[in-house]
Parts: sequence; structure tokens; C-alpha cells
Amino acid sequence: MLPGIGKVFASMLIEEREKNGIFFYPEDLTAVKGIGKGKLEKIYQDIDLTMEKGGKDGVSSTIP
Repeated sequence: MLPGIGKVFASMLIEEREKNGIFFYPEDLTAVKGIGKGKLEKIYQDIDLTMEKGGKDGVSSTIP
């Protein structure tokens, strides 16, 4: 779980990923409404974008 990212933001992150594909860089998270520069800075150290086989286009990103 990321600090400041609850169920609502988690759902929005999943929706964005399903709509537009995986997140390659932490900065890609700012495409989600409500995640701006300030929130990104707070969670940056905790973000882990790892690749797993299986998701959309054969690859998906996960955020623990």
C-alpha cells in the first residue's frame, strides 16, 4: 500500500492502466486525476513498477 493512496485512488490507477496501458515510469501516475507533483513526490520512494507476464498486451505493471 502506498501512503495517501486509498481504495479510491487505487481504483483510479487500475482504471487508467486498463484504459491506456501499463505505467513505465512513476511520473506516468500523474495521468490519474488527483495525483499531481506533490502527491507523486510523497509516494515516489515507495513506487515499484515491476513487470509480470499476463496482463494487457502480455505485460502488466503492479504497485505493491
